[in-house]
Amino acid sequence: MLRLTGEQRKLLAEKFPDIGNMVAVALVFGQLLGRDPFSPKVAVIGFCAWAGCMVTAVRLVKRKP
Repeated sequence: MLRLTGEQRKLLAEKFPDIGNMVAVALVFGQLLGRDPFSPKVAVIGFCAWAGCMVTAVRLVKRKP
């Protein structure tokens, strides 16, 4: 199991929302700019990935050393 220091957890907790936002932009809003028709399935996957990144960030912050 990977053991992280407090500083490492804090850094990861700051970066996970950024990753989640990039995934949401790519999978949800990126469809609006593309030529293919909008896919609700891909949008739901994008939203779930975004939510997963946010939950991971919160769990990293709340975790005790």
